[in-house]
Amino acid sequence: MECQKVQNQFADFFYKDIGNDVRQEVAQHLNNCTNCATLYGNFSKVLSSTDTIKENRLDAFFSARLMAKIENKRTESGNIVFLKKVLQPMWLVSMAALGIFIGVKISNKLPATNLTVENDKSKITITQLASEYYMNNSNEDIVENYYLTDKK
Repeated sequence: MECQKVQNQFADFFYKDIGNDVRQEVAQHLNNCTNCATLYGNFSKVLSSTDTIKENRLDAFFSARLMAKIENKRTESGNIVFLKKVLQPMWLVSMAALGIFIGVKISNKLPATNLTVENDKSKITITQLASEYYMNNSNEDIVENYYLTDKK
């Protein structure tokens, strides 16, 4: 028998789940092949060591305590959902209102829009400057018309 085929039969050989004729072939191969014999020795040590592991027994009330803890987590998470769904939007609205309130207070402290610019030659208001250079009463931009028309 080939080494690979014998190595595939290690578990069945260890647990005696193979027929007598295959078992004899594997045993004969293990007697003749030192590599497979070494591998099987290590394999059988590992499988034998699992028999020495103690089985852990759970406390009789373990499942009851575990279920109680799970139920506590569910009620706590329900409270958190309430906080997120109700209090978070309320907090966001209050922050927006506070921002608007602060913006209005700051804008009240700014000077009026009818500022005047004084020069040695003239005195003009910002409103007059805006109407002259940006928009006039006929909704035409004087600056744009000035630069777009050919003046020769």
